[in-house]
Amino acid sequence: MAPPWNKTIAQGQTSRELEPLRQELRESVALAVRLEGEGNTIEQLKIDDIEAGNAGMELQAKVVASFFFVADAGAFETEKSRLLYLDTRGNIVRETRVKCTEAWEMRDLWNGKKFRDSAFWHDRHRSEWSVPSDPGSVIGKKYKFSGEIGRALYKLD
Repeated sequence: MAPPWNKTIAQGQTSRELEPLRQELRESVALAVRLEGEGNTIEQLKIDDIEAGNAGMELQAKVVASFFFVADAGAFETEKSRLLYLDTRGNIVRETRVKCTEAWEMRDLWNGKKFRDSAFWHDRHRSEWSVPSDPGSVIGKKYKFSGEIGRALYKLD
């Protein structure tokens, strides 16, 4: 029997649709590991490129089925709601915090998956334009390269 996350990954996407993105990811990782001499290990460069590079984040965007705002304790302390990007099974693909006043704008970003172009989607810690107050997102545990869904999504093992 296939693992339950295979349906999550598929989410209407055929292997034919995902394979070009996976190939782009393989090429991107190969290019990233060539930078080993610049102070990073091959393994860290590979993980960074998979989880936060363009091709990896495009694969992540393909499986986002909805987003969900949470008014948790942190929201009252920071005045920022927790924004979860979810797959079809409710797994967190990426998450961030959004000022409550900006939450209304997110509805427009959902149409046509335009959220991929927003500052809220880009990786907070590994963005090329990292800024201390950057609202970027962090990847969900299961979607990390070593996570149970990530391994199946990226297919790089």
